[in-house]
Amino acid sequence: MSPDIAMCRGEDFDGNVCPKKDKCYRHIAKESYHQSYMIIENVKKCGHYWPCPSKGMKKRLDIMNGE
Repeated sequence: MSPDIAMCRGEDFDGNVCPKKDKCYRHIAKESYHQSYMIIENVKKCGHYWPCPSKGMKKRLDIMNGE
């Protein structure tokens, strides 16, 4: 089961790579077949950063998602 969130591709309109993408849950979460993605205008001004969950929190999220 995949998370029910808007995910991020890790770059903006101009192709600038987000410096936080490898630590952001919106970028590294497991996507689903019908996953929605948000479009970021400027990665330097992104207000949607979601820190990766701790191992304990990730385990709880996996359980909630049926994994």
